[in-house]
Amino acid sequence: MFRCHFRAPNPDRCPSSAATNLHTQDFFTKYLLKDLPNSNQPILTTSLFLHVAEKFKENTSFCRQILEVAIERIDQEDDRQCQLWNKVFTLRLQDEDYTGAYRAMISNTDIDSQKNCLRTFVLHLSDSGDFGPLVNSEYSGLESEIAPILENRALAVSPEDTRYFDLLYAFMSVRENYRGAARAMYLQSQHIASGYESLEQLETRESALLTAINSLYLVKKEDQWVATASANGVPLPVKSPKRTHEGGMRVPLSKDTVVTSLEDMENECLLVQARLALKMDDIDTAGLDASEIATLMAKRGMYHEAGNLLKSFKEPARCCCQNSGEHICM
Repeated sequence: MFRCHFRAPNPDRCPSSAATNLHTQDFFTKYLLKDLPNSNQPILTTSLFLHVAEKFKENTSFCRQILEVAIERIDQEDDRQCQLWNKVFTLRLQDEDYTGAYRAMISNTDIDSQKNCLRTFVLHLSDSGDFGPLVNSEYSGLESEIAPILENRALAVSPEDTRYFDLLYAFMSVRENYRGAARAMYLQSQHIASGYESLEQLETRESALLTAINSLYLVKKEDQWVATASANGVPLPVKSPKRTHEGGMRVPLSKDTVVTSLEDMENECLLVQARLALKMDDIDTAGLDASEIATLMAKRGMYHEAGNLLKSFKEPARCCCQNSGEHICM
């Protein structure tokens, strides 16, 4: 019946027409739907739509049409409504109809299904490099779910792959959440630090830290910090670890929480820049602290930079070197 209607002059009416008076069609009730205990017309209609949609799954446009008509006719007590929306979402996404996929996602009343679709939506757009729909869409109550999805993905891939952190930064910046944007870039710098310190990685770390610092300068002075987790912890949401927006106390900080201030970040950036300067001279500084790096810089004639580094990290003046007959102490 569906195939006949599909080949008819007006195939757009096919699903609805084929489902009319379904309970009078012995073929459907006795064979295709024989295992269903419920003979309710709307319930049977939805079952028919799902059955036929499976048969037409290779024709995504027609399959989606069947499912969307099923959604219009579904009994509100039928718990398969969420299943229908999930299928429509998947088909829209396959066809790269991101607007339609987004509508299907937010129309699904099941919260868990919404979150699963959101994760698929975010990762699909991220992997395809189509960042516009992802950054500019309005997610209503699901917006807070975006950051954890991108963070988890970003931390799971190689440090050389920075697109997820870059995307998270763009997502936060578009919404003028500059502390969230700073946190994204700071996390990127920390993720890169976990690998081998190549020249390219140090340059990327420097860029990430400078971007994070610039973002923090766009927020109020009392908010110029980011909260992250320790190496073994889970990334934390971007919110004050001490007080609510009304001034009330929050839950005490976890022992795994690390709060990094703007000053700390600037000092870290200075250290990365020092490592980068030495790396350009083929000097590896992995595992060295600020005073040791300052010593190497002084030996290379970078006295001003070495002094600033020691001052920033409040290191004692214990680094001395002799250069061109001049005694240098820091």
